[in-house]
Amino acid sequence: MTATAAISFYGHVYFDKAYHVEGSLLQRFGWFRCMQQLHFVHHLHANSNFAVIDFYWDRLLGTYRRPDRITQAVSRAGGSGRPDSGDTPDGRAEDVPSA
Repeated sequence: MTATAAISFYGHVYFDKAYHVEGSLLQRFGWFRCMQQLHFVHHLHANSNFAVIDFYWDRLLGTYRRPDRITQAVSRAGGSGRPDSGDTPDGRAEDVPSA
């Protein structure tokens, strides 16, 4: 039981990090890019898509939300998907002046 919980926790941490790291080796897989878009929806709409790996429970419990055009554009452009990241709606990273 403990080993299963540890493996599950590590998997969640690994995928969550991979979703946010530019140039992740997993980016080459279509399934990963799809999961990444679903994860970024959670950052834009905090009451949806709580899962990191499998969105089955979100669908079952009614918290699943499909990616919209803005989320897809940000994901394709390699943005973080976080509203505070400086990403613009058209998917380009905005130049943020340094202090």
